[in-house]
Amino acid sequence: MKKIISVIILCVTVLALAVMPAMASESQISPASTQNVHCGLTISGLKATSTCSVIVSGAEKTTATLYLEKYKSGKWKVMQSASKTTGNNTLSIKKSRLIVSGKFRAKVKVTTVKNGKKETHTYYSAVKSR
Repeated sequence: MKKIISVIILCVTVLALAVMPAMASESQISPASTQNVHCGLTISGLKATSTCSVIVSGAEKTTATLYLEKYKSGKWKVMQSASKTTGNNTLSIKKSRLIVSGKFRAKVKVTTVKNGKKETHTYYSAVKSR
């Protein structure tokens, strides 16, 4: 019985390893791979500063939109936004705003274009209170 189970496990493992390269080659078709995205928020006194930095590879165009959001009435509401587009592989945005009190977060939407195909990802900072 142990021998049969061992053979079954071996067959499943071999099959899984055979399928993985096919799956990996499919993922290479994606428009561009976002390698590193940082989305941050700092609050100092009455000032909230949201930041993002994006490093991508293989994109013809990258657009990032940075949002400062406040949690109010059960929803995240945009207080401020800023966008930047580049043909390079890196970009960064930094925006500051005066705030009074509440829960805040930064959000960045990154859209990459490669071979006419768009891919969008959204990233969030930690929630901070004032």
